[in-house]
Amino acid sequence: MKLKPTIFVFAIWATGLCHAYASTSHEIECPTEISAAALAINAPEGWSAYAQEGLRLRSAEPALGPPEEKAFLKPGSTKSIKGGSIDSWLELSGSGPTGKWIVCRYGERGEITLSKKLHDNTSACTVSSRREQVQVSCTW
Repeated sequence: MKLKPTIFVFAIWATGLCHAYASTSHEIECPTEISAAALAINAPEGWSAYAQEGLRLRSAEPALGPPEEKAFLKPGSTKSIKGGSIDSWLELSGSGPTGKWIVCRYGERGEITLSKKLHDNTSACTVSSRREQVQVSCTW
């Protein structure tokens, strides 16, 4: 049986189109620490500020917008693992006016954050926290 050229060209085009729209997982690395030298403390007049050590990374989460907008998202699921947990946000489709962001939290209760805008097509993120290590993986 002889294949017609148009069917062959369509098959190649469709394969390429599917590949172009396939989502890929991307690792996002939050800095593991904010160094003491990077902490700028404006002490009140007559006082001196000193930071003995930096702040360690404690957690991460996606948000709709930068952290000052406080549009943090509740994870769709949380799984307990030995020494930690895995939080998943599986439905991040759509976008707010300022986009999707990943927020990395530092300090005992996440008092300081570093944030970064995510790709507009981000559809899911997973944050694995285990024994002082935080791993972020997002799909777009």
